[in-house]
Amino acid sequence: MKRCINEGRLFARHQRMAQIGALAEDGIDRAAFSVEDLASRSMIVNWAEDRGFEVYLDEIANLSIRRPGRDREAPPIVIGGYIDTSTDGHAYEGLVGALIGLEVLEALEEADLTTERSVEMTVWSNTQGERFGPPLMGAQIKAGTLSLEACRGLVDDRGIRLDDTLERMFETFGSALPRSRLTPMASYIEPALDAGPDLAEMDMTVGLVRGAEAVGVVKLRLSGRTSPIANTSRDHRRDPLTDVIYLVNQLEEHIGEMPPSMGLRSGIAALEHDPFKPGTLPERVSLDWVLYSPDDDVLISLLEEAESLVLGADIASVLNCDAVVSRTARDFDDGLLEQVSKLARQDSLRFRTMTIGRPCNASVLSGAGIPTAMILVPNRRFLGVDALRSVAKPDIGHAARLIAALAYQQATE
Repeated sequence: MKRCINEGRLFARHQRMAQIGALAEDGIDRAAFSVEDLASRSMIVNWAEDRGFEVYLDEIANLSIRRPGRDREAPPIVIGGYIDTSTDGHAYEGLVGALIGLEVLEALEEADLTTERSVEMTVWSNTQGERFGPPLMGAQIKAGTLSLEACRGLVDDRGIRLDDTLERMFETFGSALPRSRLTPMASYIEPALDAGPDLAEMDMTVGLVRGAEAVGVVKLRLSGRTSPIANTSRDHRRDPLTDVIYLVNQLEEHIGEMPPSMGLRSGIAALEHDPFKPGTLPERVSLDWVLYSPDDDVLISLLEEAESLVLGADIASVLNCDAVVSRTARDFDDGLLEQVSKLARQDSLRFRTMTIGRPCNASVLSGAGIPTAMILVPNRRFLGVDALRSVAKPDIGHAARLIAALAYQQATE
């Protein structure tokens, strides 16, 4: 079956769909439920219908393409991705999951293989959450952690209601079969583009994700005194911006002393200062410093240390500090990770087992008790190539063959 993965077709589809919503400066704008989102979904549906696959839409317009198995009542194996992007986003970020999922279905069909369970590809609605918040909406509604009714009345910046965009989606895909968002799944596999440089710079073929990291935020709120820089001597400055830079440097030095094996990542997530005037010291500064850790207990301990370090600093500004855990860690399914690792070794793939910091659909579904695996493709853009070549044909080919083998094993067990 793996020989039926068509790298050329898969790569060509990535490039073709990357043109929908493309911007001049290598970016893309494919907002959820937009004309560009509809056009992208239409392309996928056309490819699916050409194969005779079944097409479904649930109440939040999660799009599912199904290749039926022998037992139509058994929960399916699902491979998922998404199409919507943030403004000036990355063309391939969620597209990798959707198109690899479709390619796996086509490979199963071309190999004429019968599976016990059905195998599906799902395009999750409104993953980015930029047009209508919150993010990961489609997966959250599927998992039951977000109410559909609470989302229907949402309105975007132009006054367009989410409910109206859903109605247009249902009209556009009138031939799609309706499906309940509560339809169960046996397991979930999510291919995705690595959002960072690690896999590409380490020359890895794929990354195998063992779980989602815990996230903590140290919220620093400083107040000083605004005054002209040119007319304020150093002895009379109360500059919250200089003070917050000092505090962040202290925090980063502290994290830098930890062993790399702890897998910590940190940085400034948000910064505001007021007033924002050239040549003028600000009166107020707000900064969020974020910390990622694979371990909840480690994160909590480090947040306590960070708060103590900040509050003990000798600065001129008035400081308010609040260190909070914004997300706990979540392990993905050990059995699936072991299974896909074995398949990767059999294919002599260079892979790295890792955790992921950014929010993802896989984490949402894993939290709902669904056995979950996540496979990352290297992002070659960090090696200096242009956006349309950031996904290499061999990389997505290797990932597709790996996922096809995993899905087939899962569907025949």
